[in-house]
Amino acid sequence: SIASGGFLHHTSFLWDWDPANMDYLTLPEKRPDYRGDRGHDEFLVKLKDHYGGYSGKNSFFGHVKHATEESFELEEVALKEVMEIANE
Repeated sequence: SIASGGFLHHTSFLWDWDPANMDYLTLPEKRPDYRGDRGHDEFLVKLKDHYGGYSGKNSFFGHVKHATEESFELEEVALKEVMEIANE
């Protein structure tokens, strides 16, 4: 969502997930060519399998926040505030 003076970026970091739940997700109509017709279980990775051996989930998100702060000014806000911005 782009607003005057800034923007809101949303992403999902999947630390762990149950493969059975991937059956509930449908293939999006619009997707990049490199994704093709791969299902979510072929496209997504569990971060715990790649990062969890080195440290825990909280450490991972701390590193993401730190790396982001090196390039952007971050402002933590409550979900309610995010929803108000998104609905403008």
